[in-house]
Amino acid sequence: AAIDQFGIRGEYSEVFQIEQRIVEKKTEVIKPLPANYVGLNHLIVLDLKEDRTKNWKTHFKINDGIWQIYNDGIQLTKQGSNLIQYYSEDRLGNREPIKSYEYIFDSEAPEVEFIFSNSFEDADRIIYMNKNSNITLNARDINSGILTIKTYLRTADDFKELAWNEKITIPENFSEKLIELKVVAMDKIGNVKSYSKFLKYDLTAPIVSIESISGFDSNRRQISISQLNANDSTSGIKLIHYSINNSG
Repeated sequence: AAIDQFGIRGEYSEVFQIEQRIVEKKTEVIKPLPANYVGLNHLIVLDLKEDRTKNWKTHFKINDGIWQIYNDGIQLTKQGSNLIQYYSEDRLGNREPIKSYEYIFDSEAPEVEFIFSNSFEDADRIIYMNKNSNITLNARDINSGILTIKTYLRTADDFKELAWNEKITIPENFSEKLIELKVVAMDKIGNVKSYSKFLKYDLTAPIVSIESISGFDSNRRQISISQLNANDSTSGIKLIHYSINNSG
């Protein structure tokens, strides 16, 4: 019997299971984000109508940065909490008390982690799995939180969308094909990112054949040479075991 990379000795018809796990607790009602959550390219405009009519100057700083002259808006770059402090002064240098406001800046999409068990990855970054393999998907977003996670299985001629919170059954007609496992994650502020892994599921045992060649040696004695061949087109051959007359 020939054993491939996963130790498969015979034919299998089992389906595979992928377990998915989300770090955040799922909520049925999606609440709108507070007004101080801002995303990429959001311009923060200070309410200075009265100060500008008096030609006052406004100074501001972000977190522990330096004080700057305010013009037409403020853009954030640091992820997470940002404290903006500002004040205006008149032509004589009289300053009003410092005002402050906290913004939560989020320009990064949720992170998705793939964890594969009982699998191996080849030089082309294709992950080979069998009936005992499992995939765990972990997703998290530390700022605005996760809004949606969509999961897809796709081959050259098949497509299936999977619910995030269910245990996934991969159809048998997906086996022995190149499968793309794609995850599209969106957070509550609208940042989106796609993640893909390419898989192959090995359900089939290696094919073994014996080729015998007969001939005569130099003393005209008949000899027979047998050659054992094994082929596995999916995960490849790992070991070949053989016995003579059921000796082992």
